Amino acid sequence: MRQIIAKDRAEAKKFCEGGRRDVQRAAFWKEGSRAFRFERLPGCEPTWQEDVGGLWWDAKTTVAEILGINPTSAAAAALGSVRTEKKSAASRENGKKGGRPAVTALTPYQQQAYDLRQAGHTIAEIAEIMGTTREPVRQWIAAAERKLKK
Repeated sequence: MRQIIAKDRAEAKKFCEGGRRDVQRAAFWKEGSRAFRFERLPGCEPTWQEDVGGLWWDAKTTVAEILGINPTSAAAAALGSVRTEKKSAASRENGKKGGRPAVTALTPYQQQAYDLRQAGHTIAEIAEIMGTTREPVRQWIAAAERKLKK
């Protein structure tokens, strides 16, 4: 089997139509975040398929990886956005209240770090108690203070 990454559909088609007719040929190209393939099996006419990013180029690499396609964006492009009446109604209600509700609940890490700081512990002591370094502790305390000010 011979395979290439083509720059566009025309190059892929030309590659698959050329060469010996007894050898399988495949050419992949991308348009936006979607992967496509032209393929000719021995003795057959070339055919093409879309959304083939999940196919394997070799034993370790997918076609999407070769083409530089993020699998999440490819899935989103294929599925599109999903609208439901329930989501639209919730969005309208949030708009009447001034937008999406703010998140004011503290995470368990933020709560523990904040409580320890209020109890008089230093950042270094809190980091040791929580089994981490000082930087996450600083970030958790700052986030807790921001949320509690609202």
